[in-house]
Amino acid sequence: MFGSQGRARGLAFAAATFIAGTLVLNTAVAEPGVDKEQILIGAFGPLTGPASWIGLGARDGMALAAEEMNANGGVNGRKIRLQFEGAQTPAESVAAVKKLVEQNGVFALVLGSGSTGAAAAADYLREARVPSYNIVGATPKIRQPFSEHIFNGVFPSATAIAALHRSTGGGRAHQARRGHIHWPLYRGGACVAAGARARRKKCAMGRRHFGDL
Repeated sequence: MFGSQGRARGLAFAAATFIAGTLVLNTAVAEPGVDKEQILIGAFGPLTGPASWIGLGARDGMALAAEEMNANGGVNGRKIRLQFEGAQTPAESVAAVKKLVEQNGVFALVLGSGSTGAAAAADYLREARVPSYNIVGATPKIRQPFSEHIFNGVFPSATAIAALHRSTGGGRAHQARRGHIHWPLYRGGACVAAGARARRKKCAMGRRHFGDL
C-alpha cells in the first residue's frame, strides 16, 4: 500500500518517536493543527528524481508509524493525519514548509528531505517555532545554532564513513565495483558492507544497486 514496507521501517520508528514524544498534549490548550478528532503532521521531501529514495522512505515510514499509532488509539484519543509535500529544490522546500505552516496549519513538521531541504528551510523553521524533526539532514545550518523547536536525527560520523569506505576496498581501482556504497548510511545500517554480497538484492538503494560486488 505504501511501497516497500521493509525499506521504510527504520524511518517508521524515528517518526513514531518524534510524533508520540511531541504530541503528548494538554487537551485544554488549543494548538495549531489539533482538534478533538485529529492531529495534523506535515512533512516534505523529494518524491521524484535522484533523491526520491529519501522522501519516499520518509513518507512511507511516517505512514506506517501513523497507521500503527492510530490502530492503538492515537495520541490522547486523537488520530494522526499526515500531509506530505513533494519538494526537490531549495525553493520548493521553502514553499512546501510555508504552505504546511501558513495554509494548512500543521502542528509539527518532519523534514524528509536530506540536507538540501533542511538547509533551505532552517531559517524559516527557527522563526516559525514549529516543532520540527530533521530525519537525516547533516547540514550544520539546521543543527546549529541550537533551537528548542528543532529535533535532529543521528547521522554517521566522518570516521564511520571512512571505515566503511576502507572495508569495501575504497580506491579508484574499485570504484566500479563499490558503486554507491554510501547510500545505506541513510538506512540506519540496514545494509552493511559485511555480507553485502549475500544481501545486495534486498538492499537496492533507490535507482541503483551495489552492482557486481
